[in-house]
Amino acid sequence: SSSNREVYPVKVSTPTTPTTTPTIPTDTPRLCPPYCIDEPVTTDTRLLEEDINNAPVINPIATVEEQYTRAYSEYWEQPAPDLPTLDEAQDILRQIEKETGVKPVLYYVMFVPQLEGEEIPISLKAAPKNATRETGNDYLELVLITTEGEPKRIPLRGVTRAEVMDQASELRRNLTNLNRPSAFVDASKQLYDWLIAPAAETLQEWEIENIAFILDEGLRSLPIAALSDGQQFLIERYSVGLMPSLALTDTDYVPIQASQVLAMGSDRFNASSDGIQLDPLPAVPLEVEIITEQLWKGRAYLDGTFTEQQLLKARSQNPYGIVHLATHGQFQAGQLGNSYIAFQNRLLTLPEIRDLKLYNPQVNLLVLSACRTALGDIDAELGFAGLAVGSGAKSALGSLWYISDRGTLAFMSHFYEQLRTAPIKAEALRQTQLSLLRGEVYFDEDALVTPQNRYPLPPELAELGKHNLRHPYFWSALTLIGSPW
Repeated sequence: SSSNREVYPVKVSTPTTPTTTPTIPTDTPRLCPPYCIDEPVTTDTRLLEEDINNAPVINPIATVEEQYTRAYSEYWEQPAPDLPTLDEAQDILRQIEKETGVKPVLYYVMFVPQLEGEEIPISLKAAPKNATRETGNDYLELVLITTEGEPKRIPLRGVTRAEVMDQASELRRNLTNLNRPSAFVDASKQLYDWLIAPAAETLQEWEIENIAFILDEGLRSLPIAALSDGQQFLIERYSVGLMPSLALTDTDYVPIQASQVLAMGSDRFNASSDGIQLDPLPAVPLEVEIITEQLWKGRAYLDGTFTEQQLLKARSQNPYGIVHLATHGQFQAGQLGNSYIAFQNRLLTLPEIRDLKLYNPQVNLLVLSACRTALGDIDAELGFAGLAVGSGAKSALGSLWYISDRGTLAFMSHFYEQLRTAPIKAEALRQTQLSLLRGEVYFDEDALVTPQNRYPLPPELAELGKHNLRHPYFWSALTLIGSPW
């Protein structure tokens, strides 16, 4: 499960001014601003300002938490957990800062229906169970929550869902086209101006170091790391991660440095019985060797031993805290069963991922080093961004698009170098991305070069020649899902 939170019991105090608020028993759990979810409501419901002011618990993201949590839970066919209160959310953030020394922020990006007349705060609008896809005229709103104080709400009424989605598609399309290496710049800056710039002053004032993004549908396959103000990429200031929702995230901090790694993969696949031909991954043996023999304590299984049965057997003998799967993964449109992770002998569909029992004992980090996602597809996003939820792992690292065999080798080798010392996983990811951006990780004629090491290449990889990896195509696809800590 995500975390063992107790529902916050609210003791209703007597308001100082008369109100028409119904009496609520003192032992009734309240998950959000009282009277906004538990009671039947219509879309025309209005709550008086005095009700809001006298509400004992104010949680400005309660409804959006409920919507996002329900969407992921239904897609993965798992029970939805209790929703956190604002107090619980801030307790979590304070604990993370205390244990890691890194100050985090929960950063909600949502689209809100345009309403005529009186404005209704997003937290007070009920989410109908049969809600359909939102309309393109919904406006953008940002909500930031940190360790203390009031959450920061930033409505951007002049920015619509349709405009943001158009630029998100433009960014994804241009980032993955290396024939036009600078074509992504305009969309990157426009999205930064909408999604980040309005909160830049608040982030600086709050001294934020880590941003945990909780995004609306259509944005969950956005390469956030590639957003730029025209001078710097977002990751040059902050480490970032993608949460499905706070309620679905296991936020208990467990340092990863003591974990051992179980690395598995194959450079060729026998999945023809599934009707899918998978390309070879010739760099996988070296990737797995570097991780398990040079950088981290652990065990490797390749080719014929890369099976789900071997994974279960290995984990029954040693509770590996990191599971690294150097293999193809595909997050497809449509139902969950359309998506898969390739083992050597068969394709494991996402509904079957629970059979790997990564939740018992819990894996701290699941890495899928060669996966790809149907970019912009709402269902594919629920699969990708819900990977930690679905698998039971605390965090997952996956790729929005398939970079290249050698690009993945370079990225993963340096990521595990950084993971040994970084205070949180998101910082290890950030430092890896920065090293590629700065040209500090590259392929020489016969070696992979990182700031820490020089790894000799086998002939079949060396013959591909020199190669730099500075373009965000090579580093912005990798996304940390679930807990960024």
